[in-house]
Amino acid sequence: MVYLTRLVRRVHRGPIRKIFSYPLNEVNPVVFFEITVEGDALGQVTIELFHDTVPKTSENFRSLCTGERGVIQCPLYYKGIPFHRIIPGFIVQGGDILTKDGRGNVSVFGFPFSDESFKGKAGKHLPGTVAMAHSGPNQNGSQFFFNMRRNEHLDGKYVVCGQVLEGWDLVERVAALCGSRCGVPVSRAWITDCGQSSGAKLEEAQRALCGERALHSMPGKEVLDLISPRY
Repeated sequence: MVYLTRLVRRVHRGPIRKIFSYPLNEVNPVVFFEITVEGDALGQVTIELFHDTVPKTSENFRSLCTGERGVIQCPLYYKGIPFHRIIPGFIVQGGDILTKDGRGNVSVFGFPFSDESFKGKAGKHLPGTVAMAHSGPNQNGSQFFFNMRRNEHLDGKYVVCGQVLEGWDLVERVAALCGSRCGVPVSRAWITDCGQSSGAKLEEAQRALCGERALHSMPGKEVLDLISPRY
């Protein structure tokens, strides 16, 4: 594996650029990722989740950011999870909380859930949007990807569940420093911390993280281990 630590230290000091695909809906949850590349902290990426368009998909993603749902087969939490598939100019993909290599895809509901909608914001893969990754229709779990460009060929196939509000340049740096044409990262990038900063259900998430996590009951249906979510 090629390590690019020196290069990261040289480029990550610049200002954080904002990107908006759609006007911010202040009622929607806003979550954040702290991203690290080879031990160097790049900074924070904030994401608005489209609860107004895809509430179930948004709640799944939000809960994985806060870690409030506890454990099924694994901790239902994005903290410590790597970006396992990175193609510059296309996508930055992560979120495999089960195997951490792209083979696992677990939702907070205990089973894969259906494609909620492809209408409006949920159906357009614009630069800076976040979408769910899966191995086939109606097989959504924890994996997601950032759209690095306008990916029209993905419209109507993968549910778009959010947009980057701040830190888009950090996602671009992950793509530039760690990506390859085949998607296998040449340097390691991962989520060192994550959570919710504002919006719907923030207070509930904070209570859960203060000791009420055990009160969350999960569906009894066995979690399916999906194989290699790919496009």
